[in-house]
Order: sequence, then C-alpha cells, then structure tokens
Amino acid sequence: MIPRRDLPAFWTFMNRISPTTYLVSGLLSTAIGQADITCAPKELLNLTPPSNMTCSDYLTPFAEAAGGRLLTPGARDVCSYCPIATTDVFLGNFDIDYLNRWRDFGVLWGYVVVNVAVAVGLYWVFRVPRKVGMKRA
Repeated sequence: MIPRRDLPAFWTFMNRISPTTYLVSGLLSTAIGQADITCAPKELLNLTPPSNMTCSDYLTPFAEAAGGRLLTPGARDVCSYCPIATTDVFLGNFDIDYLNRWRDFGVLWGYVVVNVAVAVGLYWVFRVPRKVGMKRA
C-alpha cells in the first residue's frame, strides 16, 4: 500500500504487472469504496473564521477544491472541518477506483487463465512424447 507516485520507475512497472495489485485493488474498492467517512474528534481541523464570516463562507471554496467536509457550516466561532469525506479519496491515493473493480477482477482471472495455459503448454512440450511408443528422456 504505497502510492504509485512514490515508487521508483522500475517498481512502478512491477506494480502494474503484478496480479497482487489487481487483487488488492478489486478487494479494497469493493469492500470500502463509496463509503462516507466520519472523522474522530482528534482528526478534525478546528479553525476560527475571520470576523463577520460564517464557516460556510470561509471554508466552502477550500472544501470544494481540496475535498473533505465542513461539519459546522453556520458557526461563526469555530469551524470543524474533516479533511476526507469519502473512502474514495483515500483509495484514490493508491490509484484504486471503485469503477475499476470489475476490470481488476477480469485482469486477475486473465492472469489465472494465462498461467494455466502456459503450464499445460509447457507440460505438453516437455512431457508428452511426439511419436507413439517413443519415450522422452
């Protein structure tokens, strides 16, 4: 669970060809995707808005640009802001998207089918005799 942007170039390539990437992506996007997040009190950002402004006036443009949720839009003394509104924001840090869950499932099964076909093919090439009555060494 390291964001792809933090990986060196070679490991980015390895991340894309690894079936584990698609397994984890499919499982996480299905299990926790598209869920709302409720921040714990210690995770909230508490700010004081400028005078004569509500929290909504002060933080709505920021919340729309950065994501997150303003919990006290009408307050004038302390604004409580949760930096992450949904699990999709968290999963987006790891290039996991809920809409790709079936693609990831299909890619994972593609790996399984290709591996079985290659194993059977290699068995056929190296273990099955070419002519009747002839043994391979």
